[in-house]
Amino acid sequence: LPSAPRCAACGADAPRARESVTRLANMLRYSLQSGQLETGPHDEELRIVEDYLALEQIRHESRLRVRWDVAESVVTGGLPVPPMLLQTLVENAVKYGISTRRDGGELLISARVEGAALRIRVTNPGELAAPASAAAAKAGSSTGVGLRNASERLRLLYGDRASLQLLAEPPGCVTADVLIPLNSPGKTP
Repeated sequence: LPSAPRCAACGADAPRARESVTRLANMLRYSLQSGQLETGPHDEELRIVEDYLALEQIRHESRLRVRWDVAESVVTGGLPVPPMLLQTLVENAVKYGISTRRDGGELLISARVEGAALRIRVTNPGELAAPASAAAAKAGSSTGVGLRNASERLRLLYGDRASLQLLAEPPGCVTADVLIPLNSPGKTP
């Protein structure tokens, strides 16, 4: 069988390059369209994260393994979430939990409805460690801006009814745990 056409400049096969460009375009389009919205459907967030992970898979190959545990009611329910929230959690997990490890690791992305709230969890290998000092925090590669911004967006939309926490669980892993109320932003139950 003849092999797929290859890009002379980069050595990539043309179908894979086309797919990558399409996925990147999807992410950029979504980012621009959703930037002015308070919330968007969680299923759209899932699709954008799938595009992001497909691009990261090219970079990390077998070092990046992804396991999804998303309840069907979350996929089909059109549940509202702040745009790019899940993307931020997954990007953080890849950057600090996969990229820094020679052998990579597995990301677990889970989402389910719990009572009147949506719980989203992104788990990656690693240790949750506080920097020894403020100077060490500034010198380190992690600025924490992405998670801080996500937490602030949740606070502005939902007050103290929403939360974003980093947990050292299960052992040897870090889990970003988000709880989002399912009733309208800014309204109390």
